[in-house]
Amino acid sequence: MKKIFVIGALVIALILAGCNLSGSGDDNNNSNNTPELPSLTINNQSSYILTDVKFSGISFSSSGSSNELAPTTQSVKQLTADLNKVGYITFVRKDIGIACRSEVISVNDQDYTFTLNPYTNSANSI
Repeated sequence: MKKIFVIGALVIALILAGCNLSGSGDDNNNSNNTPELPSLTINNQSSYILTDVKFSGISFSSSGSSNELAPTTQSVKQLTADLNKVGYITFVRKDIGIACRSEVISVNDQDYTFTLNPYTNSANSI
């Protein structure tokens, strides 16, 4: 009888552990009841391979260990709590090695997509 009671208690404990007991009912919050942070997508629609693409210290690349963002590719990164969400996107054109920066962007509380194209304002137009 003891074994049945212990097994029943374990089953109930496992069921309760799998339930979300936070009671917040808000799908926009994580289990710590803090707002989820937005993600930033940088989309390279230029005809150039860009390297060292960064926003607020976060590197964006499209090819694993390389730091390149190839033409017609994009990279998505989750922003962090300590991040300044207003700033420049910086990059280097691989073909000429010139450092460039785009206009100021501001990421609010929603996901944000920024497209680099031949018409993007920058210190050295891509």
